[in-house]
Amino acid sequence: MIITIDGLDGSGKSSLAKNLAMRLNFKYIDKPIYQLFNVFGDNNILYDPIYQIQDSVYNKTNSDKLKTWFTGMSLLYIKEVLGSQDIIIDRGILSCYAFNGNPSSDPVFNLLLQLGVWFDISIFLYVSPEIRRQRLLKRNPNDPDLYLDKIMNLKYDSINSFLNSHKTLPIITINTDNLTENEVMEQAILELNKHFKNSNIF
Repeated sequence: MIITIDGLDGSGKSSLAKNLAMRLNFKYIDKPIYQLFNVFGDNNILYDPIYQIQDSVYNKTNSDKLKTWFTGMSLLYIKEVLGSQDIIIDRGILSCYAFNGNPSSDPVFNLLLQLGVWFDISIFLYVSPEIRRQRLLKRNPNDPDLYLDKIMNLKYDSINSFLNSHKTLPIITINTDNLTENEVMEQAILELNKHFKNSNIF
């Protein structure tokens, strides 16, 4: 089973992904692109070149289609090569849509969905803009994302539009504004149990 944890930075996404993977004894993947190139740990000789490629695609081009393909290639690798494993992925296709989704990139997203990169289910963590900013400031007052309009002004409109266009996609939504990390995880477990009623995994 493969579960993606989606949401904006500051939603508690990475904390849930790590904690849930540990709780369920699933493999935790936080950088799918490094799985694709078989690079584990920043001391690997390929780490810096791949980081530079990633930076070139995401930060030095204006092509949402290219960015979506780049992310999708990594997720498709996980599906095709690691698909038989139990995995938690920190950021799936829905997180990608938050940043790069628009009419020009929609055909790429639709193809990726046809290829199954939504996986078994997505847990989407919602956080209000005010709480999100507070959390990012607490985590790192010097975080450059705090000063990037594109990052800080992300809205949920595009995500809601995407989900309305794909209503059959399995998704769990949790508002993390007033929840601790443990409470988010317990709610996630509860909702997973509801969704997979006949499963013994959770």
